[in-house]
Amino acid sequence: MAEVKPAEVSAILRQQLSGFKSEAELEEVGTVLQVGDGIARIYGLSKVQSGELIEFETGLQGIVLNLEEDNVGAVLLGARTGISEGSSVKLARMYFWSGVSSRLCSERLPGMVNGLSGSRSLALASRSSRGMRRIGSVTLMRNGSGG
Repeated sequence: MAEVKPAEVSAILRQQLSGFKSEAELEEVGTVLQVGDGIARIYGLSKVQSGELIEFETGLQGIVLNLEEDNVGAVLLGARTGISEGSSVKLARMYFWSGVSSRLCSERLPGMVNGLSGSRSLALASRSSRGMRRIGSVTLMRNGSGG
């Protein structure tokens, strides 16, 4: 019979355990209730926020826009091929972001809201690796009226 050497067993165990992750990762998974016209109604995503990206089991992504008590509504970002009632959906842990140029804020935006009465305030934000942070505010006023 072969002799078992404790040093060899320890080395094998260390090698096998070196890739082990001690942190548990939980995913919130929902189920498609209804899909049609580029919109999916989903049950089970209780911690999702508006604007958050979700991913269907086919790999297609969507943007959550409508939060209701028992389900959420999401816009599909592509063809609904393979997505039907009962399909699984999970959080992508990302938010939809659409950048706005400084030219739009300084030249175009005031002109677009010129017809609104009163003053309107628009918060500007920049995206960083940690999310969004506020960097300033632009106040839009109607034809020189006070704020």
